[in-house]
Amino acid sequence: MFPNNALTQFAEISGIGTFDFYTGTSTILGISIQQSGSQSDSVLLCGSTIIAKNYAKDLPFNLINYHCNNNVIRAQKTGSGDSASYIITYVPYDTATTTPIIDSKMTTGDILTSFFLFCIFTLMFVKFLLDRFLGVRTNKWY
Repeated sequence: MFPNNALTQFAEISGIGTFDFYTGTSTILGISIQQSGSQSDSVLLCGSTIIAKNYAKDLPFNLINYHCNNNVIRAQKTGSGDSASYIITYVPYDTATTTPIIDSKMTTGDILTSFFLFCIFTLMFVKFLLDRFLGVRTNKWY
C-alpha cells in the first residue's frame, strides 16, 4: 500500500507539549491521533499549517497525501489532563516532483514465463474467435 521507503513513527505526549517528527521536504501518507481523555486538543502541523486536528477522543488512521515543503512535521497537544499518541506515515521527499523508485523484483524467468503465457492465451483467444465466426468444419464419415 505504501512505498518501500515509507517511514512510520509513533510519539506519545503526556500533558502539554510538542514532538517533531521530521524536518525537511516530505509527503505525509497517513495520520492517526488517539487520546486517553477529552481534556485537550491534539494537532499535527506542517510548519504552521494544521494538517489534522483531534478535538476530543480519537482520530482513526486516515490516508492522506499532503506535501510538506521544507517545514517541520510537528505534533502539538494542549491540556494537561490526558495523553495523546500520534502515528504518522510519510516519505522523506515530495512525491509530486520525484520519480518513484520501481522495485518490481521480477527476474528474467518471470518475464519470459509471463510472455509465453500471454502468447498462449492470445492464441487460444484468436482460435476461439475464428471458430466462433468462421465455424468449425467437421468431416462427416458416413
